[in-house]
Amino acid sequence: VKLDGKTEIVRYIGVSVGVPGESYYRTSQLVNRSWVGDQTVLLERDGNDRDIDGRLLRYIYVDNQMVNAALLINGLARYMPHHANNRYDSVLFSAEESAREARRGIWDGDDIAEVRPA
Repeated sequence: VKLDGKTEIVRYIGVSVGVPGESYYRTSQLVNRSWVGDQTVLLERDGNDRDIDGRLLRYIYVDNQMVNAALLINGLARYMPHHANNRYDSVLFSAEESAREARRGIWDGDDIAEVRPA
């Protein structure tokens, strides 16, 4: 994001899209980019301001919709709790549970990780 004239990298609180090669990693990136790319977003801070890599830790909103929860409810990420950033733990947990029960995205049982030669 551009924040106060500076480019910052944001880490979404409470979600993990995995690493390259894992199920839905690339899909999550593309969907997220379509939702937030070139949009004005609202950033909400919780307990910790930054992670150990210096990225901002935030809940992200576009048009009053929390993107963190949207990724989870659509099965594009896994819930990843953190003790210091827990304001919306119940919302995020419920979003993942909904995706699991409906077998959406990574929970559909048919997806396999992308395979690449070493």
